[in-house]
Amino acid sequence: MSKSELNINNLMIYRTTSKIGFGKYEYEKISEIIEKDPNYILWCIINLEHFALYVEDLWNPILRSQPNYNLAIEYNLIKELFIEKRLQEKIDEENRRFNRWRNHEQFTNEDAFDDPQQYRDFLASS
Repeated sequence: MSKSELNINNLMIYRTTSKIGFGKYEYEKISEIIEKDPNYILWCIINLEHFALYVEDLWNPILRSQPNYNLAIEYNLIKELFIEKRLQEKIDEENRRFNRWRNHEQFTNEDAFDDPQQYRDFLASS
């Protein structure tokens, strides 16, 4: 797996109340960074595969006044779509696992009886 693939798999969507754990503003809240250096946040969105902001937080007037704002919005939306796709894939995989388990469980229960009538009687008594 490439470094880019690893980074995108570690993608986080930050809130403005979050502190970042990297770079020149490590351990500072995103809201504070926006006040001091809004272009840094937009740069992170555009250049770091693992960094995105919640859409509501992108409506910040300070960010909206920056020249790279529209490009950052595009990158951010692509990252959100990736996360949505990844979550749907995980849900689909969990559903497949559950269905395999359920089908196996049904097969195992029925298979535990020598006679199909015994199994029907068991189900009726449950």
